[in-house]
Amino acid sequence: MKYILGGLGLVLLIGGGYWFLSDRDSDQEKTIPGNIDLVEGYDKMHVGEDGINGYILQLNIFGRVDGEHIRESVRIRNYMDRQFEITFIEDIEPEMNEEELYDEEINEENFEDRDMPFERETIYYILDGKVYAEDEEGFYRETDELTTYTDSSIYLEGLRNITKDDEGVVDQMGQHTYYLYEVEVSKEAVSEMLANTSLAGYEIQETPRASIHLTDEGYVERIVYKFDNLTIQAFYLAVNNSFEMNVPIYEDEYLED
Repeated sequence: MKYILGGLGLVLLIGGGYWFLSDRDSDQEKTIPGNIDLVEGYDKMHVGEDGINGYILQLNIFGRVDGEHIRESVRIRNYMDRQFEITFIEDIEPEMNEEELYDEEINEENFEDRDMPFERETIYYILDGKVYAEDEEGFYRETDELTTYTDSSIYLEGLRNITKDDEGVVDQMGQHTYYLYEVEVSKEAVSEMLANTSLAGYEIQETPRASIHLTDEGYVERIVYKFDNLTIQAFYLAVNNSFEMNVPIYEDEYLED
């Protein structure tokens, strides 16, 4: 009987040791590979002749400022950093939180067809530095009324303005693997982001925190900034899969003829 109990104890001891080592190895496997780097991720998102051809930025800002509810949603399509389509979106239900607003993975394949809780309001185009808006007749004419959300790359600045870094972990979302970093970002960098929005001039009190997801290729998939009572969500879709925009631009001289 003693031999039986002793043998059973040995089996349990070996099994427990194997479980401990396997669990430790499993945790080690969740560590970010050494070739994934946030600054490299920033560089990979550079749009231009020497970088990618563009992306779609889905930007959401929500929270409260001085007791007032804030919710803004803008979609920016960037092509070669020369052409931009800026779509302002309205009618987001005010009490939806981050998980409810994005309860399924957003990607370029299903983005247009999703049953999203908002609808398009106004579209602007920036073409070779000139801003165009649609008039009452459906023509796009040059305008100077657009002063916000004209810089789609500024929301990437958190990748190179980190005040407290993190080793990162592997984050599995469905069939996709991402590398997640939880970091702290400088107030100055986030203030510059806000300067590109309707919250320009807002004085940040808390140190901003950012959750950064990179793809296994090192591209940015999303960045979520949180500070005070505000959240900035920046989702980067269709990376390096943008295209030239053919916008019907009508000059006044042409219409008069």
